[in-house]
Amino acid sequence: MPPDFQITLAELGYEEKTLTSPYDAIEYTLRLPEDWELREGSFFELDFDYVYNYIGTLEAQPALSFFGDVIIVIDGYRQQTFSIRETALAPLRLRVTLPIDLLNDPARRTHSIEVILDAGHICRIPHVASLTIHPTSFFSFIYDRVPLVPDLSRYPYPFYQRAFEPDQVRFVLPAHPMEMELTGAVGVAAKLGDLTYGMIISGTSDLELTERLEAGDALREHLIVIGRPENNEAILRLNELDALPLPVKERQLSLASQGPAAVAPGGILSYTLTLTNTTQVSISALSLVDTLPAYGQMASCDSACSDMEGEVSWSIPSLEAGEAFKCTVELRLSDVLTDSVVENTVTLLDAMSNPLNVNTLTTTVSTTPLAESGSRASVSTDEGYFFVHGERGVPENDGVVQELVSPWDQARAILVITGLNNEAVHKAAQAMSFESRFPGMAGQFALVREVRPLP
Repeated sequence: MPPDFQITLAELGYEEKTLTSPYDAIEYTLRLPEDWELREGSFFELDFDYVYNYIGTLEAQPALSFFGDVIIVIDGYRQQTFSIRETALAPLRLRVTLPIDLLNDPARRTHSIEVILDAGHICRIPHVASLTIHPTSFFSFIYDRVPLVPDLSRYPYPFYQRAFEPDQVRFVLPAHPMEMELTGAVGVAAKLGDLTYGMIISGTSDLELTERLEAGDALREHLIVIGRPENNEAILRLNELDALPLPVKERQLSLASQGPAAVAPGGILSYTLTLTNTTQVSISALSLVDTLPAYGQMASCDSACSDMEGEVSWSIPSLEAGEAFKCTVELRLSDVLTDSVVENTVTLLDAMSNPLNVNTLTTTVSTTPLAESGSRASVSTDEGYFFVHGERGVPENDGVVQELVSPWDQARAILVITGLNNEAVHKAAQAMSFESRFPGMAGQFALVREVRPLP
């Protein structure tokens, strides 16, 4: 049997209301949880009294058999009309079938229920009449639960829905958080508070969350998880459940890159990539894929490389234990790119195109000479984690924001604000602190490369 739910006007915060003749109305607003789909049989029951008193002379008192209508309008459409034919009705319950086609319309987030007393045809007759709506009036919903659809473009939904019960969000921080993680949590919570009203926000640690899960406690809150994978057990637990849109993988082998620290617009970027087999056995059928920076075009590379659609790749037949493989690539930057930072990201793949490691090197593009010159190096060892998007590693310096349905409660969502280093986590948290939505963004994840201050 599908679940049902009843809630009174009093529980929605409405008090007793009296409508007076000849015409009066009141409107109630209703917002349903986003994971509900109403079924036939849902209704609104109006609990009311009606009293009519003639106040003219006895000789002029007309003989009336009709004293007006009680009209129920939902989302602008008349649903039911009840004709009043007695001078006193106390108490009376009027049941109105709810139009599920209107209430299930995803384009309508807030619904209106209007109760109208229309006695205009007796307005010239001296009288006093009133219709009193009692807060014991109630809605009865029969519904199916439908899966939440994670979509960052709709944030702060579904964390904040303004439905029947206060929305509850619990922040999950590392047991020993870094300063940037604490600062990020404060910023995200403050922005969430600005965007919402009446939300219950609390906090816990990843270890406390793990204890609750292992004890079998039900998680009735939305979660916002902040931190690096190796520093927040909740992220690794979600990864074990295959719940993350951008999964976490353990690094294998050692991958390094070296290139210029700075370059002028339109200049040449020369990178040297080094892959080292840090295992004790021979490994075969590996490949390196260099995802070229935006506004970068390959100028030259080793003879064994392949160039296709913004990527340069190398096939590595085999590597003995301790052996290293080196290759080079030169890129020419467009001269339209000025005063910025470009990222060159290399992904190591196995024979099945599964990412094994990732390395990112940044270069400053500037129209003026910089104090920093010479080369810059980046080494990604076989320790730690990295994020994967399809068959490529996520750039190491990008902040990562992911939204997903909670594997512990399908009616709750989880927002993961993370990255591979403190700076990346800080960028992801900044994005969720400064922006109420992601313009042009739809889906379960966002990569935050740069956050610029608000004007």
